[in-house]
Amino acid sequence: MGRSLSRRLVVMGFVLSAVAGLWTGLWVVRSEVRGSMIEVQGIAAREAALAAQDASTRWSEPVRLIGWAEQTAGLLDAICRVYGPDGRVIASSGGTGGSADSNAAAQLGPGVELNRALAGETATDVQQNPVGRLVVRAASPVRAGDRILGVVWLETPLAEVVAPFGAWWAWLLGLGVSVGLGVAWSAVVARDIRTGLLQLRRAAVDWAQGRYHGLPFRRKDELGQVAEELAEMASAFQRSTEDLAMSVEKLHLEKDRLEITMQHLVSGVMALDGRGRVEWINPVMAELIGEQRVIGRRFWGIQAFQPIYAMIDQAVRNGEGGRYDGVFGPARREVEVHVVPIPRIPGQGQEAGSTKDVGRSEGRHLSGGSSLSGGAVVIIHDVTERRRLEQVRKEFVTNVSHELKTPVTAICGLAETVVEEDLAPEERKHFLELINREARRLEQLVRDLLDLSRLESHLTTLHRRPVDLAEMARDVVQDYGYAAEQAGSHLYLDKEGDCRAEVDPDRVRQVLSNLIDNALKYTPAGGRVDVRVVGTDPREVKVEVADTGVGIPPEDRDRVFERFYRVDKARSRATGGTGLGLAIVKHVVQLHGGRVGVESEVGKGSRFFVQLPRRWPPDSLP
Repeated sequence: MGRSLSRRLVVMGFVLSAVAGLWTGLWVVRSEVRGSMIEVQGIAAREAALAAQDASTRWSEPVRLIGWAEQTAGLLDAICRVYGPDGRVIASSGGTGGSADSNAAAQLGPGVELNRALAGETATDVQQNPVGRLVVRAASPVRAGDRILGVVWLETPLAEVVAPFGAWWAWLLGLGVSVGLGVAWSAVVARDIRTGLLQLRRAAVDWAQGRYHGLPFRRKDELGQVAEELAEMASAFQRSTEDLAMSVEKLHLEKDRLEITMQHLVSGVMALDGRGRVEWINPVMAELIGEQRVIGRRFWGIQAFQPIYAMIDQAVRNGEGGRYDGVFGPARREVEVHVVPIPRIPGQGQEAGSTKDVGRSEGRHLSGGSSLSGGAVVIIHDVTERRRLEQVRKEFVTNVSHELKTPVTAICGLAETVVEEDLAPEERKHFLELINREARRLEQLVRDLLDLSRLESHLTTLHRRPVDLAEMARDVVQDYGYAAEQAGSHLYLDKEGDCRAEVDPDRVRQVLSNLIDNALKYTPAGGRVDVRVVGTDPREVKVEVADTGVGIPPEDRDRVFERFYRVDKARSRATGGTGLGLAIVKHVVQLHGGRVGVESEVGKGSRFFVQLPRRWPPDSLP
C-alpha cells in the first residue's frame, strides 16, 4: 500500500495543533512571570516608601543614618543606600547577599529610578547585575514638607520569584524538543506535497503551451493518480492542438494580409455588424468622416453618414446594397459610395439582444423585424481630385480653343480680304501687317503652351550659375524702357544688399519680363512700376514688382497664377496677352525651389514678389 496523502495531512494537522499548544503554554508562563514581576516591584516600592518615611526622622543626624541603613538592609534582606539631594551617597549598607552582590551593586550603580526619585516620585526598575542575577531596585524620596531631603534606594534579588518557575523551563524545553521534531516532520511532508504540486503546475503550464513531455513524476498516492490522468488528457489535447495550430496559423496569415491590404487602400472602408455597430474602419474612412473613435458606435450616431442612413439601414436590415454619388463628410468631398450587405452566418442574431430587439428599443433604424444580413461593408471612393482634373481638362480645352480661334479667325478674314478685294497698296500693306501681328500672337501662344507643358511635366532642366539678380533686373528694365514710355508709365529700379544667387539666368529673365510686362499692361498712363531687388537675407534673394494699376479683387488673387485666367479678359486680349505669363512665372519659381505671391488692393495697384534661394540645394548654405 502506498503512503496516503490524506494520512500525512492528518499527521501534519496534529503537529500543527501541538505547536499551537506550545505557544499557548509559553504565553501562560510569560504572563505568570510578568505578573510576579509586577507584584515584586509593587512590594519593593512600598518598602522603599516606608523606609524613606523612617529615614526622614533621622535625617538631622547623618551619623545615625549609616547604622540605620545597615539595620534596614538586614530587615528587608536587601542592599540599602541613602542619597543626598545632589545624588551623592550619604549612607550605604554592606548588604546581606554576600560580598558578590555588594560589589555588583557598586559596579552597576543606580539607574533611572534614582533620577525619578530625586524628581519626587517613588520608582522601581528590574536590572541584571554584573554577576548575572536579576534584581529589583526601588527608590523613594525623603521629604520634609514639600522639600526633598534625599532618596532611600533599595536593591532586592529576584531569585525567590524566578525559582518557582524552574520546573516550567524544564518542561518547556522538553515540549520544545518534541514539537521541534513534529515541526520538522511536518516540514518534510509539506515540502513533499509542495514539490509534487509544483511539478504538476509546471507540467500543466507546459501542456497548455503545447510542450508535452510525458509524466512529470511517478508516485503511488493521490498526486500520482492525478498526474497520470492529466498526462493522458494532455496527450489527446496535444494532437488536437497541433491540428488547430496549423489552421489558426493559416487564418492569422490571411487576416494579416487582409488587414494590411485594407489599411493601405486609397478608398475608405468600414465594416458594420448585424446590429449596425462599427466593427472596423481604415484610416482613409476615418479621415473622410472626420472622426477617429467610432468602433462600437451605431452608424446613425455618426453625422457624416446622414446622406446614406437609409441605404445603410436597408443593407443591414434587408440585405439590399446601394450606391450614392455626391458630396460627403465635413470636408464636403465628391465621393462614390457603395454599400454591400454581408451574408448572415446561420444562428447569428438569435442571441439575446438580437437585431429585432434593437429595432424595438432604438427607434426607426433596424426596426420592424430581424436583420436579413450579418452586417454591411461601406466603401467610399474620394473622386474629388479626379473630377477637379476632369473640370480642369475641360476648361483647358475650352480656353485653348477660344484663344486659338481668335487669331485664326482674324488671319482668315484678313487673308480673304487681301485675296478677294482689289486693294490699294497702302491698304494691302496694312492688312498684311495685321495678319503678321495675329500670326505672331498665335506663335507666342503656341510657344507659351509648349513651355508651360514642359514646366508642368518637369521636363525642363535648369542650368544654374551664379547671377547678380540686380544686374539682370537692370537689363530687363532697360529693355522695357521704350514700352513704358509708349504706355505713359514710369519704370524704376531699386537694389538693396548682395543680390547674387545660383539660378538659371534665361528662366529668371523670363520671370522678370513677364512680371514687368504684366505690370505695364495693367497700369494706366501716368502710373509707375517699381522693380526692387533685396539681398539682405543670407539664404534668399527677393524680387518685387509693384504697380499703381487697377489692382486685383480679393476673389481673384488665388487664381491669377492659373492658365488662361484673366481678371479683365477684354483688356488682356486688347494688349496681346496669352493668359499664360503668370502660370509660367509660378512654375519657374517653384522649379528653383522658391516662392511666388501677390498682394493687391483694387484701385491702388498690385505687388508681385518672388523669393529665390541663393544656393541649391538650400542645405549647402553656410
